[in-house]
Amino acid sequence: MATNTKAQNHNRKELDPECKKFINNFSKRIKELRLARNWTLEDTEDNGYTSWRHWGEIETKQKNVNLSTVYRIAKVFKISPDKLLKGL
Repeated sequence: MATNTKAQNHNRKELDPECKKFINNFSKRIKELRLARNWTLEDTEDNGYTSWRHWGEIETKQKNVNLSTVYRIAKVFKISPDKLLKGL
């Protein structure tokens, strides 16, 4: 039987509703921008992102992002990070 470590419990901590909404909106935004360019997930890698699989995990809210990831995503779309995040 596996036991949960303190780190595992911390990673499973419940997010506040506003944070969940922000993550959901961010995931939707990057998917909409990708689809508006008629890109597949694989195309994100062809356009400069490090891993299309990681991108897909962000779109499906399986992975959270940090500021450097936001920056790299904005760079792929050739927009500023503030434009990418505006209104979320």
